[in-house]
Amino acid sequence: MATTWSVQVQDKALRAALDRAGRDILPALMPAMWQAELLLMREIRDRTPAASGITRESIQAKEPVVIGDVLIGEVGSSQPHIEYVELGTKPHRPPIAPIEAWVRTKLGLTGIEATRVAWAVAGKIAKVGTEGAFMFRDGFDATQPQMESIMRAGLREALVSLGLLQ
Repeated sequence: MATTWSVQVQDKALRAALDRAGRDILPALMPAMWQAELLLMREIRDRTPAASGITRESIQAKEPVVIGDVLIGEVGSSQPHIEYVELGTKPHRPPIAPIEAWVRTKLGLTGIEATRVAWAVAGKIAKVGTEGAFMFRDGFDATQPQMESIMRAGLREALVSLGLLQ
């Protein structure tokens, strides 16, 4: 699950300076990319359902890197179930232990009551699946204009620092 985006540079003077800079501009854009990633990370976390907070806290921004002619920023999660939280699932029989832990945390139930509710939730998932939270998609959509603005400002600042723009 990956999303790629680019920032279009319309300003002719900025575009000319960028063309002169070539690949040299990429390391200078890293602070802006990092700022954009942190914004996106916050937005995705805010949209992530949380019982214990483990899934939410697993969403991290990685320091930007330059590979070839591309500046790469990444926000993601190491949790194996993150794709199912994002996209939802088809009907299936889920393992009961994680659901029971969720019931205890989210609903505050204990003992046999927690087990019964967990089995009921598992039965519902077996019949209808789960809805996706779409926190990555919606977080990206919500922050894309701000991220583009951050990158444009970072580009201008980087070009000035390289002496290619006044």
